[in-house]
Amino acid sequence: MKVVFSSGGSGGIAKSSGARALAQHLSRFGGTVLVDGNLTQQSQREYFGLADDDCLENMLVGGDARERMMNAIVTPDRLPNGAGYAVLPGPISYNSKSLDLLGRSIGELAGLADYVVVDTDRFDAEALADNMTVAGGVMLPWLLHGSEAGSCGVVFRLGLLGSSLNDGRNALDALVGAGVSPNGIGVVATVQPGAESLDTSPERWRSRLEGLGRYLGSDRWIPASGRLLAERKPGYPDDHEPAWLARAGAWVRGVKPRPRTRPRPSAKRGWRR
Repeated sequence: MKVVFSSGGSGGIAKSSGARALAQHLSRFGGTVLVDGNLTQQSQREYFGLADDDCLENMLVGGDARERMMNAIVTPDRLPNGAGYAVLPGPISYNSKSLDLLGRSIGELAGLADYVVVDTDRFDAEALADNMTVAGGVMLPWLLHGSEAGSCGVVFRLGLLGSSLNDGRNALDALVGAGVSPNGIGVVATVQPGAESLDTSPERWRSRLEGLGRYLGSDRWIPASGRLLAERKPGYPDDHEPAWLARAGAWVRGVKPRPRTRPRPSAKRGWRR
């Protein structure tokens, strides 16, 4: 896949941290850009401490497409703690022009990088039907054109408790109902505190998700995950990646995941192709 969205049907299920982890993983295999596509919260801007001067609107300044994109992108050397990917910050204001600019920027990035990871907000059927939202105006058109062809997909975070499970299932139903191919939907179950005893076996989830997407594994909230957030890390170290991340990365890359018994050498080539 060239473009992958990180989204879900509810809040608090690690969409933004999951997007960072996936971007860091993919950066070991090719040039990767993380797009701050949650235009109302801009979680990545806050996480990395980016200033208002770093904004999507900088894409409007410059000559050719590459120059404009370089004006807008925050390169890895400006990010802390060894980020292997670049970041495209969100806009200063959220309106129809910035929404259009976000869609255009993803298209231009797809020509500059090997992988584009777009961190987006939660969505529901109403948001998907509204082209003035990121879900309906940006994510859905990309998925409709690329989910079957394998060029675009979404890593969907699904909570396992109460409304997070129900909202997630409803959002998945809406996504497939809107015409998105299940082949382009990868589902990661977020095991929140209190859900540790729930059955997250692959067999169970493959059955529950039949026709809605591919089960990529379970992301359990463990102390190591909390330390990553506290220390503002860009993702997991290569030799400490959880199983769900290895499977999600393999799914995006279109390869079979392989068990790893030792750290492999980095294949990172910088963020640009």
